[in-house]
Amino acid sequence: MIRVTRVIAIGSLAIFGLCLLAGLAGARINTTRSIPIGLYWISDGPIKVGDYVMACPPPEGVFELAKERGYLGAGFCPGGYSALMKRVAALDGDAIEITREGVSVNGELWPASAPRELDSSGRPLPRYPATHFVLGVGEVLLMSEASATGFDGRYFGPVGKGAVMDAVRPMWTWAPRKIRSVERRRADAQLSAQIRYRQSAFIGRGDYRAWLGERARTQATLQQVFILFFYFFETLLQCF
Repeated sequence: MIRVTRVIAIGSLAIFGLCLLAGLAGARINTTRSIPIGLYWISDGPIKVGDYVMACPPPEGVFELAKERGYLGAGFCPGGYSALMKRVAALDGDAIEITREGVSVNGELWPASAPRELDSSGRPLPRYPATHFVLGVGEVLLMSEASATGFDGRYFGPVGKGAVMDAVRPMWTWAPRKIRSVERRRADAQLSAQIRYRQSAFIGRGDYRAWLGERARTQATLQQVFILFFYFFETLLQCF
């Protein structure tokens, strides 16, 4: 028992040390669905449209509300906010339009950007007061990559470039699950084909569906374990 405890302690210290070195070297972890979940690395160079970035929310009322409601976590940014990890949708000089259909940049609609009126608890979401505007010098619009529920520029508008701490490039990520009608129809067709195949092999339809359900639950559990693992190290790496 003592040996097992020692092994766990030594392993934990080793993992902590590796994370410490990785954080100092530039590793960052995202556990939100604003951009693909996974490991990122700080990159040099000027900020460009399309870059993934880490940004500290400015100490404004909309972000204080977001923190109180849990849209933002606690962290080491001024005001006690956690850093945002978003994608740069627009820079100074770009024309922005925010409508019920979503956020358009220079006439192009950003995917899954329609602002919602209420959050998941039924509370009114904040509204950016302007609907048509051009980004000024030193302004940047930060958006979720493809999240209909993301808290991003559709609600708080542009922020100053000074809020952007680093650009980050993905090293190992996986995208949030996106269920579209076409994909669902394709999946249903594949499922039906698999069921027919299994039935031909004397496996019942109910048994095969039960097996699929068990496999889906296992995959969901593993995904949650990975997310919790990443969340722990994301919190640790925010110290850097």
